[in-house]
Amino acid sequence: MTGTSPLSLLSQDIISKIEKGRRRMDVIEMIAYCEALNLTLTELAAKIESRLFAEGLLSRPKIC
Repeated sequence: MTGTSPLSLLSQDIISKIEKGRRRMDVIEMIAYCEALNLTLTELAAKIESRLFAEGLLSRPKIC
């Protein structure tokens, strides 16, 4: 994708709906979002998980 933003795959209307929480991203869109942020999907997932743990919205899995 030389010279083209990965987010150019998403219309402004779709980006707006995602930002307002009125639409969720599919996996392909999430990968494009990560590329635009220079993150891997794994790095983004780790950041989201850490934030959810910190806010008490997600509990750590119990290791058996």
